[in-house]
Amino acid sequence: MLALNGHVVVQSKRGQRIIPVADLFTSVMQTSLAPDELMVEAWFPGAHGKYGIAEEARRHGDFALAGGVRYGDRLALFGVAATPVMADPKDPTRGLQPSGDLEATPEFRLHLVLALTDRLFAA
Repeated sequence: MLALNGHVVVQSKRGQRIIPVADLFTSVMQTSLAPDELMVEAWFPGAHGKYGIAEEARRHGDFALAGGVRYGDRLALFGVAATPVMADPKDPTRGLQPSGDLEATPEFRLHLVLALTDRLFAA
């Protein structure tokens, strides 16, 4: 959704509001929705041209250790920062400071970003 520059519509008793996806995620498993809001629509602009998604996880269905979405020349990364982020396809690790955990070190996550980006743009 970030790579496509989408948005969501949320509803509460106060009414509806539109949140651009770049403003939706605020931290790990946290969003900008108010406690009384419910997401009622998600808008994904049509994808025309080259696109793809790649991720690496320890087991199928697990949260990704690192992942990326390509849409044309845009690259969105997930699993490597507190929120999904847009990245430069030519230097996707610039500015990334992933945390380490029991599943992967920060260095391994950066390695995965490079490998996944190569895969996405070679396809």
